[in-house]
Amino acid sequence: GGTIPPNPAEVLSSKKMSQFIESIKDDYDYIFIDTPPVGIVSDASIISSYSDGVIFVVGSEEVDSNLAKVAKERLDSVNSNILGVILNKYKTETNSEYYNYYYHSQEEKKKKRKRK
Repeated sequence: GGTIPPNPAEVLSSKKMSQFIESIKDDYDYIFIDTPPVGIVSDASIISSYSDGVIFVVGSEEVDSNLAKVAKERLDSVNSNILGVILNKYKTETNSEYYNYYYHSQEEKKKKRKRK
């Protein structure tokens, strides 16, 4: 809320922001901070500098692989701790063998639990 600062990156990189994140770490097991894409603004790079780790989310068939590589390089350049990658919006056929195997095996586990 409030007025938009002339340079939001300054707010994110301020000592006050870093202190705020440190002050709430004792109150929460996990703190997730969603940022705009790495290539658009510097927010993700700044926030990753005082984060314990980064989860890199890539939209399937939306992000060119070269742009994803550049984004990773930008995170690497600020020594981000990349914990993993989530491939989001992946299209699959609902009749695929893996999907059916997984879905049916999960349903069987639920049925067994209910019987006990």
